[in-house]
Amino acid sequence: MLVAPNSAYAYSVTNAGGSAATPTQTITTEASKRVSGDSLTFFQEANPAPSGFAAGDTLEISLSGGATFADANISLEASAGGAGTGDLTWATFSGSPQGRSSLTVTIQQGTTPGSFANFDGLILSGNTIAGQSLTINLPQIAGRDIFISFTLRNSGGTVKGTASLKLFDNTLAPAGNLEESQSAIKTVLATHIRNMTSQSVSLSGLITGRGFGRGGGSLGGLFGDSAAFGNALAESTGLTLPVALELNEGRGNFAANLNSVMNWTGELAAGEQNTGGLPPSAFSNFESPMNLWVKGRWEGINDSRGGTAGDSDFGLFMTGIDYRVDKDTMVGILGQYDLYKSTATGQDSQGEGKGWMVGPYMVSRLDENLIWDGRVAWGKSKNKINPLGRGWDKYDGERSQLETNLTGDIRSENWEFYPQIGINYFREEQKAYTNFGGERIEAQTITFGNLTFGPEVVRVLQVEDGPIYRPFVALRGIWDFRAPPIAHSNGSQVDTEKLRARAELGGDITFEDGGSIYAKYAYDGIGLANYESHSFEIIANTPVTFGFLPDNSKFKSSFNQDVSSTQASTFRIGLDIPLN
Repeated sequence: MLVAPNSAYAYSVTNAGGSAATPTQTITTEASKRVSGDSLTFFQEANPAPSGFAAGDTLEISLSGGATFADANISLEASAGGAGTGDLTWATFSGSPQGRSSLTVTIQQGTTPGSFANFDGLILSGNTIAGQSLTINLPQIAGRDIFISFTLRNSGGTVKGTASLKLFDNTLAPAGNLEESQSAIKTVLATHIRNMTSQSVSLSGLITGRGFGRGGGSLGGLFGDSAAFGNALAESTGLTLPVALELNEGRGNFAANLNSVMNWTGELAAGEQNTGGLPPSAFSNFESPMNLWVKGRWEGINDSRGGTAGDSDFGLFMTGIDYRVDKDTMVGILGQYDLYKSTATGQDSQGEGKGWMVGPYMVSRLDENLIWDGRVAWGKSKNKINPLGRGWDKYDGERSQLETNLTGDIRSENWEFYPQIGINYFREEQKAYTNFGGERIEAQTITFGNLTFGPEVVRVLQVEDGPIYRPFVALRGIWDFRAPPIAHSNGSQVDTEKLRARAELGGDITFEDGGSIYAKYAYDGIGLANYESHSFEIIANTPVTFGFLPDNSKFKSSFNQDVSSTQASTFRIGLDIPLN
């Protein structure tokens, strides 16, 4: 690099030959960039130089925009007659320039040329020898151009001349402003919160058994009747492990309930108890009050309500441990971990993050046909946002959640009725941070609340000496009574505080030999424009008998078809084996 005098003495930036400097380079998000050797010279255009340089002058070399020098050493070669002399003694820099954005050197009489009369500039080199390339650390800020500037002062501090050159031209659009960043965060976080709260944990299932896995058996059965350790474990703990699992391309969920109900699972697996499908609380003596469970789901979601497609991949894992106060009441602690990756509808913004929450819960059967559950949780999150595609920022969040539900559990010989109503309220505070453009993005709070309600009705049809038919229909209303609007990049907004519904229709048939067929069709998005999802699922079970398998083992196959903005088909096959 060559820098030449302007101002009173006409200094400029040229190459080592005194001609035009190396053209400006184009950058985007590079971490560093090199400038070739002999291409940056601080040059005095008049030659010979009348008082252009003198002993005791200082030369400040600075980079703009947050750029810094990357080389561990820098030297300055004398220029005479528009060419380098190889002499590095005219100006020296003490210490390391690495990581600094500004350097100052003092000019002194060198060896070649023999006097200041023939000295016309200094050539930058990124090493201890002349002619080497110079490496610059870049701030990776969209729209931030980088300049190098030279300021020459006499021994008294008076400016004698300055010169500058644009080294790097950043072709990315400049960083967004406060409003754009906050809008992008609000849209992405709202999508994630909506996904987390769209389905209740359904803690009532800890009492009814619905939604936390069915079947299972004593752990002692894993070791056989003659295994003293296995039988001792089963007799002392009575642990059971019902498990439910569903997987496909676009979504999935799982649940497992490590429930201490030894007498129920042992007798049920042995065929000694005719439960008729009643929940555990209706016929079990809960000798062990402790219970551990896990539950989770993951989904791929498309939402085009903002005018452009927004895709989200979302996962939620929950685990809890509870203590049964009595037969119909339990209290516990629930922890959850969630993660997401999302493209915001209506914007070119992208976001991803992960978070956790923990808090107490309680489930209680208020009477024979009514169950109440409630929970509160607090936690934190770590997130990344790329507002309008301009660059990634990191920010933290603090969150809290309140959820409560009333669930009916009404059963007769021919009918089952499961009405439900629940409220879910979620609050997350985005902490203030500094974005990639160096701007401070202030804190904001996103709140989301919804009310869910609706029944599921099951008709039980028992054919004498034949199968049991259980057709059902369910309608679930979802009202987002508190939700941020979807912001479009053109400044418009789409209100999301609306009511929608999900309808399900299906049934199952249970045969005398223990085999069964289950089918369900679901449609989500009733009453909501630009948002819909169709799914169909069929599951078949049949008992299998092999000498090496326990009684009640079942061969299972299923098919699932899901259609929204995308389509996914899944065929599953498996073997259910009771553990005792």
